[in-house]
Amino acid sequence: MPDKKKLDNSQVFQLLWGCALLLMGLAFFFRIPEVMQQLAEKEHFFGTWYVRLSMYLVSIMLIGGGGKKLYNVLGRSSDPETADAPESNRDAESTEANASKTNADNPPD
Repeated sequence: MPDKKKLDNSQVFQLLWGCALLLMGLAFFFRIPEVMQQLAEKEHFFGTWYVRLSMYLVSIMLIGGGGKKLYNVLGRSSDPETADAPESNRDAESTEANASKTNADNPPD
């Protein structure tokens, strides 16, 4: 059975921030019809399709950003190879692996 690692302070903060983004995106998504009805009642309001599209886009971005944060914290912490390495080291390792694979595919003349 794999050992469960504890999250450090920055990971806990990122986890809470991801949850907040996700919940805010969901709340905003379900509140849009009510807000649009209030805006439609005003006389000088125009471009409802543009405002509705923009609001849904913002809510989808909030949901996506929160989901990505949750995946980065929870998904990577369960991977034993990358859990201990800082993100910059993970990027460097993947770049080196890709470079060595490319060199193996294309030997020098």
